Amino acid sequence: MFPVPGATVALGSSSMVIIADPGDHPEVSGVWNDQEFRLVGPVPAPVASRLMEPMPFTTVGTPPQPLMRLFVRFDGGCLYLGAGRIPMCEVSEGVLVRCHLRISPPLSREVLDRVRPPVTPPPPPVPGWLGDVRANPGRALERFLTAWYPVASTREPTADIPGSLPRALAGFYRLAAQRPAILGSHNRIRLLGDLRPDGSAERLVFGVECQGGWTWSIPCGPGAADTDPTVWFDDGHLVPEQETLSGFLLQFALEEAAIGAPYRTSCHDWLCR
Repeated sequence: MFPVPGATVALGSSSMVIIADPGDHPEVSGVWNDQEFRLVGPVPAPVASRLMEPMPFTTVGTPPQPLMRLFVRFDGGCLYLGAGRIPMCEVSEGVLVRCHLRISPPLSREVLDRVRPPVTPPPPPVPGWLGDVRANPGRALERFLTAWYPVASTREPTADIPGSLPRALAGFYRLAAQRPAILGSHNRIRLLGDLRPDGSAERLVFGVECQGGWTWSIPCGPGAADTDPTVWFDDGHLVPEQETLSGFLLQFALEEAAIGAPYRTSCHDWLCR
């Protein structure tokens, strides 16, 4: 028996049982929709080994995927959902952090509403920050981030922010003290302690692409606190971004909020015409 956030995994000699709690929370294991169950980790090594060996995308003649049975726990017992099939696993630094399981057969609306009870969504953030985008992008950024991201830490904004940082970047780090998610889940703004000059020592690298393919930097030197400097994109060739630092951070935050949101919808051009 192995606990994971929101569920318990039981391993047998030839099969696996996953028992989750009812509810709707993107950070723990459970039913995602009528066709998908998500196992959220970190997943213990014996479970990860069973899930990933063999991988679901294998050649003819490899052993079949492990048999998985999915349940949701209630006071009176457990409700059987169906079998689980693995379309995708996510690994970070050698640890299985998330596994998407296809529920077979898909759940009926009645069962889905029982295991994932409908809730009234909170009111969306008031987009008042839009009025500040052109005149005061730093204020627009702060209003957006504090409306979109709840406080996740009681940690006070650090007093260790260097006085040489431009005001926009210093303000971003103050917000990140209690809302660390704003540093990004796809591309990343470096942690304050990881800020380093580039090889030329002329620019401070503050942002990195998710696979390390490129970086973003700003000129470093005395007097930077009172500036809104140019942001330099570097993938082996330096190119200035169209937005200065304050506008760049706003666009970075908007993109990361969209990419990292637990629920997303998209529209393809051919469907919108």
